[in-house]
Amino acid sequence: MAVAKTYHSEDPVKHYCLQHSTPLLPIQEKLLKETLEMKQFRMMGAPEVIGLNALFIKNMGAKKVVDIGVFTGASSLAAALALPKEGTVLACDVSEEFTNRAKKYWQEAGVSEKINLVLAPATETLQKCLDNGEAATFDFAFIDADKGNYDNYYELMLKLLRPQG
Repeated sequence: MAVAKTYHSEDPVKHYCLQHSTPLLPIQEKLLKETLEMKQFRMMGAPEVIGLNALFIKNMGAKKVVDIGVFTGASSLAAALALPKEGTVLACDVSEEFTNRAKKYWQEAGVSEKINLVLAPATETLQKCLDNGEAATFDFAFIDADKGNYDNYYELMLKLLRPQG
């Protein structure tokens, strides 16, 4: 089943959400525009979802975030911008081609030092975190990657997220 995304649709709920949400920063708009020109643009999380994630990250005082499925970096960028100076994003992806685009925007936004990009299957990366004693140390996770592994990501993140995370 395909997930409907809202990039080009007119939807009254989407319109309301966007009108009553914090607007994207110019760097986020620039990344969005470039990504929407790609044939794989539907791999990007919808802007209103990424904005909601940023709101959650800020309001919960998160300092350690996981982003599974980076693509061109919109969700990692939003998370890094929402985090305090000492905050970190573990960004998991397998595509060097797409994440090279992301790095450009992270650098331009001044948040590249907050983002640890790991190019490997996310199940391996998350398991290494567990093996390294990082259980219950993450505050927030965003999963937007290969749908066939969602159950695996979810189960691993249940172990990695702190209580109330």
